[in-house]
Amino acid sequence: MNIKGIFKANRRFRIIPVFFLLFVLTSGIRLFPEETIPPVVQDGSSKKGDYEIISGNLKLVLYKETGTFTLYKLANTGKNKYEPILDTRNYGAGTKYSVRFGKKFYSLEKKFFRTIGFEVHDGGKAAAFVFTPSDNFQVRQKFYFSGSGNGEDSFLIIENSVENTSGNEEFFSFRALFDTVLGETGSISRPEHFITDTGRKITSETLILPGDDDRLLFSTNGERSCAFLLSGMDVDVPESLYIANWHRCEAALTDRAEPSSLCAEGRAFSTVYTPNDSAVLFSWPGKKLAHREKLSVKVAVSAMDYGYSSEFLFGNDSGMIDGENVDLSESDDFYSGLSFEEKRNLYSRISERLNQIEAGDTSVTPSEIAELNRILDIILEEE
Repeated sequence: MNIKGIFKANRRFRIIPVFFLLFVLTSGIRLFPEETIPPVVQDGSSKKGDYEIISGNLKLVLYKETGTFTLYKLANTGKNKYEPILDTRNYGAGTKYSVRFGKKFYSLEKKFFRTIGFEVHDGGKAAAFVFTPSDNFQVRQKFYFSGSGNGEDSFLIIENSVENTSGNEEFFSFRALFDTVLGETGSISRPEHFITDTGRKITSETLILPGDDDRLLFSTNGERSCAFLLSGMDVDVPESLYIANWHRCEAALTDRAEPSSLCAEGRAFSTVYTPNDSAVLFSWPGKKLAHREKLSVKVAVSAMDYGYSSEFLFGNDSGMIDGENVDLSESDDFYSGLSFEEKRNLYSRISERLNQIEAGDTSVTPSEIAELNRILDIILEEE
């Protein structure tokens, strides 16, 4: 076949695609569906289609298409300008939850052939995503603000509730990955990625357990802070907090192994491809659920600055028992020196408080229970 014949034989496959591609590129026709995720403008607000909830100086943006969210704080300068508290890349996709069903973890994220439901509650003051990763369960992720909304005491509350729809009794639990960013911009004078309310500085891979004294975890760049409440205010105390490189936390989000077995204390936050990139993974204890039974966990996030007075969060630690203040910080000798009548009255009041706790009083803190039991032990030992 001559050159002309070769050209004729192949022009269907060569010439038409070339001219078609040129036509598409110059005419504005899209070969693929247009991206449906609305872009976010620089000040932290979103275009029409996403949902915003504002409380005081905090703004939450919920992305309906992806089931993700971002949290912002009002800037000190500029008109209606908001600055990020959590990492906002890819519409906040770095912050996400997972739920365990049986022996497998499922990420709460957009999946093929499964839509994400969206609900608005309380006259627009609250909203929720509804995830159905499997026919065996459904998760409702509700967002709302708690506090006066006028200052540092405003907290974003995220409440996840899973319902067992499998028809059988199964084990469920939750994990949550928060993509922190503020502490990654530290300096030589302030190198920590995280710091707790006890002054504990965290500069490398760490595991925080419920028995630790830390009640607040901060990620701060000196101008803005992201604070996680670890106890108090009716939040669910996590089983552990795994603080590590984001990719390690992301892998642990759906790993069957416990974070305690994955943690290498002191390991750097950097990897080959992601230097200085830290994150926090919350893990909560799970339980077996009967068919149609539910399990919920609640977490609280704020823009509270490190060093801000947080006594309003832990008021129960003062030992208020049935309207009568008992200083739980008194020494053992103080309680040993009480008269028989004083001990008997104190015993009655403490017993009544413990009965309230046993009946389901959600305002209790672990430190209050420990101190009440300590006082009882002293009183009973003297008798």
